[in-house]
Amino acid sequence: MKEVKESKLSIRFLLITKNQYKKQDRRKVLIYKQDQSTFLNGYRKYEFDVEHPEKIPIVVKKYLAGNSLENKIQESQIRDILVCTHGSHDKCCAKYGNPFYAQRKKTIAELGLKNTRIWKASHFGGHRFAPTIIDFIDGRYYGLLNQESFNSILLRSGNIELLNRVYRGWGILPTCIQVLERELMFRHGGECFSYKVNCLGVNMTSDKTLIQTWLAALKPDGSKYICQAKLIKDEGKTIQLQGSCNASQTSEFIKYSANHLSFKLE
Repeated sequence: MKEVKESKLSIRFLLITKNQYKKQDRRKVLIYKQDQSTFLNGYRKYEFDVEHPEKIPIVVKKYLAGNSLENKIQESQIRDILVCTHGSHDKCCAKYGNPFYAQRKKTIAELGLKNTRIWKASHFGGHRFAPTIIDFIDGRYYGLLNQESFNSILLRSGNIELLNRVYRGWGILPTCIQVLERELMFRHGGECFSYKVNCLGVNMTSDKTLIQTWLAALKPDGSKYICQAKLIKDEGKTIQLQGSCNASQTSEFIKYSANHLSFKLE
């Protein structure tokens, strides 16, 4: 991790566990890589096991160098849901994340979802939204979750407006324009989960109060939407607060409202 940081590589490490009190001989390694395709619908995932923790850096270095991993690496379509429970980093995540993880683990088992796993994870941000999750392989973030909203995410069912309170954004897109994809979702409903997107451009003022952006959305039938919008800083929703429980000072968190939207079907 130190070498990656010094090299300024765009990589983020998270530790995950299903049961921190159970000793295991093997360790699971999941790698999520953003595809290089023009239109994206999530991440490409690779999954493999190592015998000992000491071998994890060796495997990661081989992967980053593009070397063969002796057929131990494999693509996996299993859905992985990460719940932040990192109490030593932020007590909010432990307070709300741990009971949420335990309850939702039972939910997945009761629904018999064989291809869905849920993990405790180290901190990935957003403690003010706890309990908060990342849903892979698509890479969408959700927060302030309860049983009803989690079931809606899990089963991709129910009223799309329910997600309006919990949807934080899609990790494959630049943070500043995720609000546009959100608008697209609530205009077109749950079918948006099957769309592929491509960020066509972003123009931002130096003070970050105005963003002009274009986003293309490709539907499964091959038709394409071009979405254009002006994202304006919403003074009423932009807030100043401590970024974590341990923060010594407040930071500004800018919220945008989408104005002058246009959707063109090609």
